[in-house]
Amino acid sequence: MRACKRSAIKESFAAQSFDSEELLESTSGGAFRALASHVLGRGGLVCGVVWDEEMRAVHVLADDIATVRRMSGSKYVQSLIGEGVYAGIGSALASGRQVLFSGLPCQVAAVRSYHGDSPKNLLTVDFPCYGVPSPGFFAEQISDMERKLKGRVMGFRFRDKRKNGFSHTTVVEFERPFGEVSSVTIDDYREVPYHHAFGKCDCFDMPCYDCRYASVERVSDITLGSFWGIEDVDPSFDAKAGVSMVLANTQAGEELWSSVGKGFEVSGCDVPTAIAHNEGIVRGKDLPPARHVVYRELAERGFSYVARRHYSLSLLRRVYSRVPILARIWGMLK
Repeated sequence: MRACKRSAIKESFAAQSFDSEELLESTSGGAFRALASHVLGRGGLVCGVVWDEEMRAVHVLADDIATVRRMSGSKYVQSLIGEGVYAGIGSALASGRQVLFSGLPCQVAAVRSYHGDSPKNLLTVDFPCYGVPSPGFFAEQISDMERKLKGRVMGFRFRDKRKNGFSHTTVVEFERPFGEVSSVTIDDYREVPYHHAFGKCDCFDMPCYDCRYASVERVSDITLGSFWGIEDVDPSFDAKAGVSMVLANTQAGEELWSSVGKGFEVSGCDVPTAIAHNEGIVRGKDLPPARHVVYRELAERGFSYVARRHYSLSLLRRVYSRVPILARIWGMLK
């Protein structure tokens, strides 16, 4: 496959959807949902990541909003793009239908290269990325949760907003043996060993530590991410509701964003400011010494051992992590 062309970032924005439901279900400001809905409305297809029945992150092609809703939200694990997805994108493009593909920069590059770099009607969205862990590691986390919850995990939201707003709150949905569906909310992501490992950046695929796509020269039409620290840049936004960083990298990206921008509170910013508030755009992570140890021990001694040795929190840290929650309760009681 040929290397695909790259484009310098043309414009950068902070954006927050006016649609409260879309905003709540999105990790950041709801930008992806709006772009996907626009493409669907024009008779196109959207390709993004969902959890399948075995809790694997997989790319699927969709022409309905229900599936697009399943694509919403961060999924911090390497996703599978099957041959059927590549073929489906090709068939749609050949028939003249528009396709919006969303994925990591390396996945966008692969899809563009596979279909001839810049085929007509293919629109691409990527995300700032420090790296992705092994799907096998995530599968071990799911198995461990199913054992502890005594049920089958049906959903996993890494950064749910329903309780704590824009945060790293984890929500796990599961089904008990007799069909009862329930959920558990974990306020501190470090109490989820897999997410704790992700936060420490010591569980990524090896090429991620020297990523060729971490650059201001982007492979996608639009880059979407979280606008961390937006309160320091533009305090007019409700930061706890989540704000998207939108980078328009090509003319097609600018046109796509302009088609949905009226549904958002939008504030322009210069590219250096955007980069400073989400460095995953241009910078990966250094290879930590623990990385090889973690995967060796995961293979030799199992998930529980790795979780206890590397990612367990002391009692003091567990109490400290709940200070903001206790403060809110105290405030309500006063």
